[in-house]
Amino acid sequence: MKRRAKIAIAVGTGLGLGLATALAGAQGFGPGWGPGYGMGYGGGMGPRMMGYGDPAAAAESRLAAQKAELKITDKQEATWQTYAAQVKKNAEAMQASRTAMQSSAANTAPERQALHNEFMKQHLAQSEAMSAALKNLYAVLTPEQRAILDRGPYGAGPGPRGPGGRYR
Repeated sequence: MKRRAKIAIAVGTGLGLGLATALAGAQGFGPGWGPGYGMGYGGGMGPRMMGYGDPAAAAESRLAAQKAELKITDKQEATWQTYAAQVKKNAEAMQASRTAMQSSAANTAPERQALHNEFMKQHLAQSEAMSAALKNLYAVLTPEQRAILDRGPYGAGPGPRGPGGRYR
């Protein structure tokens, strides 16, 4: 694999993981048993695990499922829309960063590091905006909805990975 492609994948993965953490903080979905993206029953690397796919489409799909699971009411709709807009904006920014890194002419180590630093600054700003949108949404949720959101991402809760969805 070309050196530039490896670097682009590494930076894209780092940005993607950071953004995924921010996006997934309010989601009760993730890798598990059954067909779909990522590692699941039968193992293997799916398109999303390899860094391919459309982050905006994936975010749209997760938002639809999350909204249904939370049972957002009419009174909560405006705050939900603000939250959803931020999730979509972050997904679009992630795709733009990935594209910029892949098409970058940065060949030297200092150039690559400077580009990486710029992407990290952008990611921090996106993460802070996501945090604010999530806090605003959380404030209008009922205790039952908060409990759903608090379960966290990737199958958190009692299960094969133990309480809280973490490996022991």
